[in-house]
Amino acid sequence: MLASFGFTERSLISANSVLPIAYYLLKRGLPTSYDSGSKYTSDRVAVRQWLLKGFAPWSLRLHG
Repeated sequence: MLASFGFTERSLISANSVLPIAYYLLKRGLPTSYDSGSKYTSDRVAVRQWLLKGFAPWSLRLHG
């Protein structure tokens, strides 16, 4: 799923940043089709936005 958001192993600042997402997906009990099912599109968008917001402060520090 992170790859579909445009992230790679190198572009993630910390592997720990995906732990809250993994926990969220686990607790929701989502099916394996979550990453491609149209039913979950808006939820994936929200997860992506949350992840990007988490990187915003780092981006400013690195590029500001």
